[in-house]
Amino acid sequence: MKKAKAKKLELKELKPTQSKKSKKPKKSKLTRRQQQEATDLSSFSKIFWIVPHGPCKHQISVYDLTDAVTPILSHSFYKTCRKYIAQSHDVPAFVARRPAIFKDYKVYSLSPSAEETFVAEWSPSRWECGQQTFTFNSPSNHCDHPIIMRRPKWNCLSEDFVKDSAPYSWRYVPYSWTGWTTLYRKKYGNYVEVAKFIGTRWIWWGVGGALLVDESKMDPLVAILTMCGVIRKERQRGHDDATGGGMVGPIM
Repeated sequence: MKKAKAKKLELKELKPTQSKKSKKPKKSKLTRRQQQEATDLSSFSKIFWIVPHGPCKHQISVYDLTDAVTPILSHSFYKTCRKYIAQSHDVPAFVARRPAIFKDYKVYSLSPSAEETFVAEWSPSRWECGQQTFTFNSPSNHCDHPIIMRRPKWNCLSEDFVKDSAPYSWRYVPYSWTGWTTLYRKKYGNYVEVAKFIGTRWIWWGVGGALLVDESKMDPLVAILTMCGVIRKERQRGHDDATGGGMVGPIM
């Protein structure tokens, strides 16, 4: 027995010591917020601020912040824009007004001296699945024909329209807070980003935010008006959900 134990010990000593596998250093994973903040937004040449507004507001103001702020895909960017507007005394770039509830909006562009020029008319939807029409002053540098925006299906949340024979679609940004949407252009079977909206949560009494636009692919005024239409639809959707399908009546 002693001899057998001695042989086993000898065999153990003869075996080469196995070096432990060196563990590879773990790659640091970026959080979803860090990935969003690292997103390259240099392709968006224009930055606009749509002032938060509710159903009882008769005026929607839009400011041009292209030279004032640097875009970041984060909710901190929304706060930065809001703080800048509160401290500055800039004249809005565009203003949409309606004379009363359930009336169409008249859209005006403003010069630095606050001179107004009529540029478009917006016929908003009366309920969640309705269509919206944007008619531009003729002749117009923005669009030569009326734009009709509607949902492709009654149970779909995207808003589609056609401009110069090209299809566009406002869609929600996946895995983000509500209030973030992206405007895509369908080209040869692929979807190309042309605008992005970073806003508040969809709340009934007041929604607004920052709109980033690639001016080479989309006219800024068209992006602004259609985004205002999307905001209105979301407010109507919340109203319909709260009232059991909008049985109380159309929202303002």
